[in-house]
Amino acid sequence: MAEAKIDPSVLELNDRVVSINRVAKVVKGGRQVFVHRAGRRRRRTRGHVGVGLGKAHEVPEAIRKAVEHAKKDLIFVPLKDTTIPCEITGHFGAGRVFLKPAVPGTGVIAGGAVRPILEAAGVQDILTKTLGSNNPHNVLKATIDALRRIKRLQDLHAARRRGDGVVVAPRRRWPVPDKKLKVTLTKSMIGLSPKQEATVRALGLRRIRHSVSHDDSVSVRGMIAKVVHVLSVTREA
Repeated sequence: MAEAKIDPSVLELNDRVVSINRVAKVVKGGRQVFVHRAGRRRRRTRGHVGVGLGKAHEVPEAIRKAVEHAKKDLIFVPLKDTTIPCEITGHFGAGRVFLKPAVPGTGVIAGGAVRPILEAAGVQDILTKTLGSNNPHNVLKATIDALRRIKRLQDLHAARRRGDGVVVAPRRRWPVPDKKLKVTLTKSMIGLSPKQEATVRALGLRRIRHSVSHDDSVSVRGMIAKVVHVLSVTREA
């Protein structure tokens, strides 16, 4: 579902620098070239927010570039009163940000690069947790990804209510657990991780072409899925 582009010229935007980083590059002859990298977010009083990254030899120029990039990446953030509608986790690179709705009066429980984005979007009550990388750039992008996911979820639910013919891929389902499964080890356990080897042994398999029978249960399916590349599974008549 494509997102509609937001025209920044019709919005009253202001901006805030989230981080400025001075990086160096060694070029031929041993000379160092210093570049300033600025992360910046632009926002409206409520509902629209964007982030941008700019690089230049001077700080003002890096900030200007970041502002231009942020204008091109504006998104609309749907809110429910003073918080977000649902729990959501955003991902970018090694960074993950978890957002959780909060009751009125909680405030913005966030730090680092997460707080400026949420305050810019007009969120007043929210609980957050930064998981993985704490690099400001990754955290900014992960927060934007979480907010963008909320908008997509709301659009999908609205389309379903209208009956717009939204097609959702069915989940992969195993056969109905009414029979037994015959599990055969078809490849050597050499090269498997310790956890994978432990899973194979937990299934009762000890050597190549060794077969065992198990009830078709959820726990057995989960174990098979972890090492399916070295197994052959058939249903017993």
